[in-house]
Amino acid sequence: MASPCFSQAATLRSRKATATALCRPNVSKAVKGNSPFYGMERQGWFLSMHCFTHYVKVAFFRGTSLRPVPPGGSKHKEVRYLDIREHDPIDEALLASWVKQASQLPGERM
Repeated sequence: MASPCFSQAATLRSRKATATALCRPNVSKAVKGNSPFYGMERQGWFLSMHCFTHYVKVAFFRGTSLRPVPPGGSKHKEVRYLDIREHDPIDEALLASWVKQASQLPGERM
């Protein structure tokens, strides 16, 4: 479970960095297990975020196709993660670029 103050601050920082890419006409949002999922209509989900006690985990479902590849590995072949801790600097341009790239790839059906 996430700390409310940290979750809010980190989530706001990550949303700010992704807002432009996520504010597109065909981007859909759903919440599953208290985590927001983002996808393109009829194309599947490309990104989710989950708040933990000390960080927010951003999951890119086709992350191995992004350039550069996000740093966090996964047991799933194509998934890559970005963990954002409370005081970590965020390269907003890079994060926005990953979100934009991810939104242009085939999404994950769930």
